[in-house]
Amino acid sequence: MKWKWIIARFFAIVFILIDTAFAQSLSFNQNCRIAFEEVLSLNFEKSKKILEDERKTNPDNLMADFINQYTFFLKAFITEEQKDLEILQNQKKGLLIKLENFDGVSPYKNWAIANAHLQSAFARSKFDQQYMAAVEIRKAYLLLETNQKMYPDFLPNQLGLGLLYAMIGSIPPQYQWVLKLTSMKGSVRQGTDMLYHILEENKKNQTYAYLRSETLFYLTFIEMNLKAESNDAENLLTEFQASDRTNLLLSYARANLEMRLGKNDAAIRTLSNRIKSDDYFPFHYLDFLHGEVLLRKLDTTALQYYSSFIRHFNGRNYHIDAIRKTGWVYLIRGDEEAYFETMRSISNLSQGYSESDKQAYREAASDQSPHPVLLKSRLLFDGGYYAQSKALMLSLLPSRDALSTNEKLEFYYRLGRIEHSLKNNGNALKYYNQAIAHGAKSPLYYAASAALNCGQIYETESKILEAEKMYKLCLSLKPEEYMQGLHFKAKAGLNRLSDKKK
Repeated sequence: MKWKWIIARFFAIVFILIDTAFAQSLSFNQNCRIAFEEVLSLNFEKSKKILEDERKTNPDNLMADFINQYTFFLKAFITEEQKDLEILQNQKKGLLIKLENFDGVSPYKNWAIANAHLQSAFARSKFDQQYMAAVEIRKAYLLLETNQKMYPDFLPNQLGLGLLYAMIGSIPPQYQWVLKLTSMKGSVRQGTDMLYHILEENKKNQTYAYLRSETLFYLTFIEMNLKAESNDAENLLTEFQASDRTNLLLSYARANLEMRLGKNDAAIRTLSNRIKSDDYFPFHYLDFLHGEVLLRKLDTTALQYYSSFIRHFNGRNYHIDAIRKTGWVYLIRGDEEAYFETMRSISNLSQGYSESDKQAYREAASDQSPHPVLLKSRLLFDGGYYAQSKALMLSLLPSRDALSTNEKLEFYYRLGRIEHSLKNNGNALKYYNQAIAHGAKSPLYYAASAALNCGQIYETESKILEAEKMYKLCLSLKPEEYMQGLHFKAKAGLNRLSDKKK
């Protein structure tokens, strides 16, 4: 009897293992596509129900677990809370065990594992875990490169690879040794071309329509941060649709792109029309953005959106900046006392991680208020109201000698930005060069940004040597403000110039 029981038990285990091995799949079927789009819309509850149905119908489809992982990633990325990062990492471990044990032949296997590493890396970057993020990015890069060689026509693979190529092509010179050490190569143009190819292909083939949201999101990031000209950004804006209002990630991407292009009124409409429903995961940063676009119109109702963001968001970035912007609202209203009272509250808080948070902290520590005319001109310029911004600046011309050293530096820089945006490149270069002359040794960012913008003007005029000189000048300057972002863009500029020389 004992032997019979052992033999029966042995074959039962064998059959279970065989059944599991044959049953497991990585199928991006219709249920999974719909669930994936709902996740990217931040409608996690709806996605959860669809995935539950998928598990009942296809209990061994690992794609359901992979899509569910996006939920944990987006929560960690959006909330910037430590507990959500820890949940993501725990979920990632379980997912990787399942994916790595999958012994079927599928292009989705390496793609899914690579994406799990990428998601973890992007989330870690919000928590200043740069070393671990770099390790995971390299793992993702190698997996996607391998997958590309094995399945060159597999479109989803090109999504993460295109983003990585573009980002790798923008690494500043001081970090180039990392790329050599890790054998990672790429360029902004290579990555961008790959992503635009995906955008076109998913219009033709509905099988890959689910890639649209993520592709638009990545391209928006690239057009805003890694490109010198705005023509492609203008064209990208036409890819957004009215129905995208139900996708909070696309509402975020579209509003950011409109703000970058100086279409502030359009950004106000985008943020005002975004879906507002308890069915969607709270994306409090959209309140911060809503405050931004209103403030850029000198509309002091921005205060309610900044207040909402400060009240509800518990993450690490932009909290201090939102307090500073609240102070600016009071300053615009002419209430300097309320401005200083607001700024004093910053000194009790831990310094933020974003460049704008750090700048807000420095502004609070200076115990000085911004020049009201320069501030209003800056905000109007950021909103794309160039004529109004220029009129305010010109009103300062007769009394510019009374400006402080830092205010005079900002004065020349702001005039350069305005003339640049009005396509008066000759005047822009003149004012930018004055900003560089006045501020090359200043800890403020104006000179470095002026050099970057000079490089972009020369690049658009195909003056390669002049552009290269200015990008290198930008990289040589070490402002205390926005240095990482400015150097990132200058390196992207040098990378583009290198491509043009070939």
